[in-house]
Amino acid sequence: MRALASELGVEAMSLYRHVNGRAALLDGLAEQLMSEIEPRGASSDWTAGVRAFAASLRALAQAHPEAFRLVALQTLHAPAALQPIEDLLASLRSAGFTPARAIAAYRMIAAYTLGYALSESAGFALAETALAATLGGERYPTVRAFARQLASEPGRGSFEAGLDALIGGLTAERQQ
Repeated sequence: MRALASELGVEAMSLYRHVNGRAALLDGLAEQLMSEIEPRGASSDWTAGVRAFAASLRALAQAHPEAFRLVALQTLHAPAALQPIEDLLASLRSAGFTPARAIAAYRMIAAYTLGYALSESAGFALAETALAATLGGERYPTVRAFARQLASEPGRGSFEAGLDALIGGLTAERQQ
């Protein structure tokens, strides 16, 4: 709170007229961020619902990487955070997912998307120079073989491939 007050050019105590503390401030930030996700309603195609949910979260992270890091790992209390979850769960339920499987699918997609978005905003790449210096001997032969690829940033295709794998797994599970 002191750092925020300093950034705003006010006294820290004056912030408490507007928010009850750090948790309330983060809840407000989460509310503001999540309100940027357009409500979509339940999709008649559950895979489209999954893709829309994941794409919305990732786009939010790309638009606001610093703020997203602050709120992505918070327990969400903000009402605006519930609409994207509502839309996804409704899509899954209308496709025949049981309540337990819909919740499991939501958690899987959310965890993948949040983790990917956070890693993407922090920079996936391992520094090639650090890899080269560290990998001088025979240790880590696989990492050494992939050093160039590990030092590059993945693109949208990498995110989509992971999402495709999750959707494929959910599809296969439903067909059993």
